[in-house]
Amino acid sequence: SVGGISIIACEDNNYKPLFFHQDSFQFLSNLSETILPDSEESPGAKTAGVASFLDRYIPICKSKDFQSDIKNTLNKLSKISQNNFAKPFHRLSEDELVDQLNRFEGLGDKGYQELKSIILFAYFSSMEGMTKALRFAAVPGKYDGDILSDNNQKSWAI
Repeated sequence: SVGGISIIACEDNNYKPLFFHQDSFQFLSNLSETILPDSEESPGAKTAGVASFLDRYIPICKSKDFQSDIKNTLNKLSKISQNNFAKPFHRLSEDELVDQLNRFEGLGDKGYQELKSIILFAYFSSMEGMTKALRFAAVPGKYDGDILSDNNQKSWAI
């Protein structure tokens, strides 16, 4: 159950990764935060514990091939970042991070798209993602299958 795993995922600067090597974990954490940064409306990926959640979720819930692909993708993206800027991803300025993220997007790389997808899954499965980035209605509540919305509203978390 994803819900059970998400309970143990939270921001922890002293977290010791179990699945990823420390460098890959740090890169994943920083990449996640670059994709989903803190804002006035909602906390970012680091606050939501995305990297620590994925460190526990991937080895339990994903195939060995997927696990290997994610590790390889993280290593490849880290090397690309290092080659482009001659410094590690976590040392890039905000403008360089945005530039690097745009380069990753432009690669059309299947591994990057899977990584981004699982980062988004982890974030929007977290308490912070569900209750602060999305509109949230606590259960129990009445069922209403016809809720009007417009493009300026957040989506619903259920």
